[in-house]
Amino acid sequence: SASAWPDVGPAGAPFGVTATCIRVPTLRAHCESINLTFRNPVDLDVARKLINEAPGVVVVDDRVNNKFPEPIDASDKDDVQVGRLRHDLSLNNPKLGLDMFIAGDQIRKG
Repeated sequence: SASAWPDVGPAGAPFGVTATCIRVPTLRAHCESINLTFRNPVDLDVARKLINEAPGVVVVDDRVNNKFPEPIDASDKDDVQVGRLRHDLSLNNPKLGLDMFIAGDQIRKG
């Protein structure tokens, strides 16, 4: 959003963003599906590392054990959970896109 990156506007943005928020009855947390489009290819391992190192964020992306961000797990926690990291197969060059699913406590994070 413009508030997260005040020096980046739609005309000169280094990447595009599409976010989907689905509201379901939960007590404290909600989730969003986010799609980022970049000018250069994205390496999933590098993206995962950078996201996990960001303050206030934790990667929850365990495909083997089917563990991904969920509102119940994000409730009463300061960290926003990010998972289901994958390339965007809807693009001509899927490696230019990054899809993710996030969950966060709406009272602690807004």
